[in-house]
Amino acid sequence: MMQARRSWIVTIVAVAISILALVAVLLVRPRKSGGREFVVPAKPAAPPDLEKLRPVFNAGLDALSRKDGAEAPARISRRAA
Repeated sequence: MMQARRSWIVTIVAVAISILALVAVLLVRPRKSGGREFVVPAKPAAPPDLEKLRPVFNAGLDALSRKDGAEAPARISRRAA
């Protein structure tokens, strides 16, 4: 009789410790936010004399992204009006 009661107490204590550990882990774990956050790179501000060259530079970068190596230097070396 005493042995059966002791095993029940040990079982109850083990289950209680497991539940407390689970609750502690759930409370400490960082929560994910509900919505997604997108990071958009900011367009850097340029002085007016460099701002007029931006379209030419972007055209050269576009040529590089198209793997058109011969066209890229020609695009970048053109002067903006």
